[in-house]
Amino acid sequence: MDHTDARELAEGDLPPGDPPPSGLEAWLDARLRAAPGWSVSLAFHGVLLGLLATISFGAGRSSGLPDDGVLISLAPKTAPDRLEVLERPREVVEREGPALVPAAEPAPEDEPLPSASAAGAQHLFRWSCGVRDDTWEGVPDAPCPSNAWPALEVALEPSPATRRRPAGASSRAPGGVGTSGTPGRGDRVHRRNLVIACGHCLGSESAVTAGLRWLARHQADDGGWSCSAFATGCAGSPCSGGGEGQYDVGASGLSLLAFLGAGCTHLTRTTYVDPHSKERMSFGKTVKRGLDRLLARQTEDGCVGPKQGHYLYDHSIATLALAEAYGLTNAAAYRAPAQRAVDFLVAARNPGLGWRYSYRCGDNDTSVTGWAVMALKAAHTSGLSVPRAAFDDARAWLDRVTDPTGAVGYTAPGVVDVFVAGKNEAWRSRPTMTAVGLLSRIYIDADPRDPRLAQAAKLLAADLPRWDEAAHEVDSYYWYYAALALFQFKDGPGGKASWEAWNAAMKQALVPSQKPRKDGCADGSWDPAVDRWGFAGGRVSVTALNTMSLEVYYRYESVFGE
Repeated sequence: MDHTDARELAEGDLPPGDPPPSGLEAWLDARLRAAPGWSVSLAFHGVLLGLLATISFGAGRSSGLPDDGVLISLAPKTAPDRLEVLERPREVVEREGPALVPAAEPAPEDEPLPSASAAGAQHLFRWSCGVRDDTWEGVPDAPCPSNAWPALEVALEPSPATRRRPAGASSRAPGGVGTSGTPGRGDRVHRRNLVIACGHCLGSESAVTAGLRWLARHQADDGGWSCSAFATGCAGSPCSGGGEGQYDVGASGLSLLAFLGAGCTHLTRTTYVDPHSKERMSFGKTVKRGLDRLLARQTEDGCVGPKQGHYLYDHSIATLALAEAYGLTNAAAYRAPAQRAVDFLVAARNPGLGWRYSYRCGDNDTSVTGWAVMALKAAHTSGLSVPRAAFDDARAWLDRVTDPTGAVGYTAPGVVDVFVAGKNEAWRSRPTMTAVGLLSRIYIDADPRDPRLAQAAKLLAADLPRWDEAAHEVDSYYWYYAALALFQFKDGPGGKASWEAWNAAMKQALVPSQKPRKDGCADGSWDPAVDRWGFAGGRVSVTALNTMSLEVYYRYESVFGE
């Protein structure tokens, strides 16, 4: 049948006013009319099956954990694919980067958006991918080359004389492990923009990925992290640098916070092949197993871990991890445990003041109080119930231990250098508690007019990071808190200069000192033997702290920023 015949067959069935079909359309129309009914039905069902093949199945958010059910959704063809974890040695230089992707880019399918009930926290929660995507690897203290990335416009939401006090052989202040702050949320484009806008090339992102891979490789079979026995997860020659087992709960919380800070939650589905164990790994599974371990160790009264030793360090860090995990995902399975942990932490404070090692022990110190403030701030941001009185009491403690220069003491004004006999006397005094106090005041009151903020920032900027092992200059605990505090204050009065000086020094200290690929299983970690408080949490805590210091550009949104 030629095309003229096809038009004649179809013309009588056309609606009035429509022109007759021609060409391929007429030929298809004629064939459909001549075909038997069963063949038309077969063709229809074939098309239907093809459409069903485009349906993707993902973890259901409303049920909490990903194993509880599936959510069926059509994946738009325009959604970008998740980038594979790229295997690049940290010494590789990439001179060119991709064109900037607009911030309105649709979220990848495996980065679910928060539910409406979490909307109140979204201005502080950023969503990122926690895996190495596009990186610039150059000399750590060198500026980004002009052709590395396009120019960006990012719209985002000397020390006084001190007294030296031995803490005793059993004391861990201000050591220990952990992280702090109120988590943020955004997409991977915002993450990349933040890194560049804050004065840092993307070389640190490959260091973050390497740090997370080391932590994932050394996760225990029960889902936690062991300060002393982590080497059982080593591939090849075992890593050195064990810590003390009493801090395992804190080390587990700290490791989880490193993943959460990079945007990895139990919903993350990206996988990679570990370069040392050769096993296929998933950061999402790592986070889920870690959170399950914390939940398994929570007692009926809400305390996470055993009530032994200086357990409020551990509990505060675990509370922070649970609060961030709930705030980032709105997973119902984490809400009640996080709230119980918060309730226990609130009840454990000394009325009218702060916290120390155990439940209402009568003593207070700025180190544990700082962890508690960060945990309660994250809980409040996540929509959990936190009484204002807890923050007021913490402020009262900070007021008591802050001297006229803005320096913050550990247990009293002027007590800023604490050491453990036989462990770390060789390390000199650092303004660690001043960093804790600065960050805590920012999160409690967010008052840029408070003159103590600028005073504290000036003291921190006078003691910049320097990786000098022989001179005992390495102090990851101090560096992490100071990085968070100065990044928060960079938009405050006079804060920009302090942050820029700190940022330049931190890049030079951390990126070159991370263990490279040629060091085998230690790849991605930092040596705790040269760190002031490395004897406590070991390689696990030091690696997690330094990884989070390199996440500071996108981990928490600036309180004083737009």
